[in-house]
Amino acid sequence: MIKVYDNVVDYDTNLMFRDIILEDSRENGRSGWDGPDDPTDSITCEFDNPLPPEFNLFNNILFEREPQLAKMKNYCNHAHIYPPLNAIAPNWHTDTPTDQKAGENKSYTCLFYFNPTTEYNDLGSTDFLVNEEIRGIFPKPGRLIIFDGTILHRANSLRNIDRVVLAIKFFDE
Repeated sequence: MIKVYDNVVDYDTNLMFRDIILEDSRENGRSGWDGPDDPTDSITCEFDNPLPPEFNLFNNILFEREPQLAKMKNYCNHAHIYPPLNAIAPNWHTDTPTDQKAGENKSYTCLFYFNPTTEYNDLGSTDFLVNEEIRGIFPKPGRLIIFDGTILHRANSLRNIDRVVLAIKFFDE
């Protein structure tokens, strides 16, 4: 299951949260990775669980579109900032809680994109491997993707600007 929702926030709100995340990354960011043996591909900012009050808007957006998420455990909140044309190839990975076995419980990943503008030639897709085919979803400003966390996926950098994404992850206990 991969669902795409466009224009979940207006342009000014999109830019405001981009600035909040970029500022937080300067103060609290750490090198991002997909595993202990993988190279760094981004700056990651961890957020409290539940999200800080200024981010409540995003839980409201999620629960309005996918009500079942409100009944699930929110186990991870973070933002990734991918520098332009990152020289490190993106890593394929899944999003499941570390204490859960694959297939044991449903998990969902929700991605909000905070790019000021993007053109198709800027690249930056989130790629999914589904039935041995790669499906790329473009990181439009104000776009939300909700998907099954067990689907293999990867993040690609944009060509000219930082790619800024807020990830909120849930699983069914």
